[in-house]
Amino acid sequence: MSADRAKRRKITCKACRQLGENRGHGWCIPCYGRWVYHGRPEGGPPPATEPVPPPYKPRPIPAVCRMKRHELVGDNLVRTAEGGWRCRACHEAGLATATERQSAARREQWDEIHAGHDVIVKRDNRRLCRTCVRGDADIDEIAIVRAERGDPPSRLTIAEREAAITHLRSYNLAYRVIAERVGCSLRTAWIVCNRLGVTDPASARALFRKAA
Repeated sequence: MSADRAKRRKITCKACRQLGENRGHGWCIPCYGRWVYHGRPEGGPPPATEPVPPPYKPRPIPAVCRMKRHELVGDNLVRTAEGGWRCRACHEAGLATATERQSAARREQWDEIHAGHDVIVKRDNRRLCRTCVRGDADIDEIAIVRAERGDPPSRLTIAEREAAITHLRSYNLAYRVIAERVGCSLRTAWIVCNRLGVTDPASARALFRKAA
């Protein structure tokens, strides 16, 4: 019994007139639960003849486990008393701890989100999605046009800023003018053009023709 349950005093419930533990408003735990389930009506808990909450829907069993990708078929699939399931191979190997299951679920979710993206491994062995960091997956053309006209939005992604800088460079504008319009430093404008190889207007125009 939890410390909270141990502190509750025995009362005669105002709703069902039965002896039970006080949960709140002078009601026992079952009556209070019905009151919350039915939307906390002003008249108090509905009678016990009202429908009870439906049971939880069972989770679908995947084809393989999340830890080591074992097939969940035959003797390897173990049913628990609570209606759940577990992988026998991972459980016997001591891998099926709660923390490791959560880590495996997060890795699987990360793989689904960044599937097909430019993913690199950093020095500390952590993965980095350069597509999402740069903003290549979601480029707003209106934001690029606004930046070229000197009215950039409050936040430009890396890809949007580079597109605006290279486009302005193709018109042979000076780096100082480009920096003022896009809202970046003079050094940033030069570094972007130098890294992409568009320091001269002809190269910038060739880059746009290639992208088209």
